Amino acid sequence: AGEFDRLFGEHNTVEERLKTAIEQSAYYQIIILLKGRYTAVVRPDGKIYFNSSGNPGLATPGSGDVLTGIIASFMA
Repeated sequence: AGEFDRLFGEHNTVEERLKTAIEQSAYYQIIILLKGRYTAVVRPDGKIYFNSSGNPGLATPGSGDVLTGIIASFMA
């Protein structure tokens, strides 16, 4: 949430953040992944996928870096 807010402005609720993610994903034609209790994958076509299978271990510092590496390796 903090990194998203640094890029797209401060948000007070998860709902506000998700709405902005939908708008920015369409505008920039990018896929945005919002980590949280339920991770959201926001696509440029407006579709949103939620993953509810996480656990508290994903809140460990550095897990976002690992996730980024995994996503980048799939894209490569």
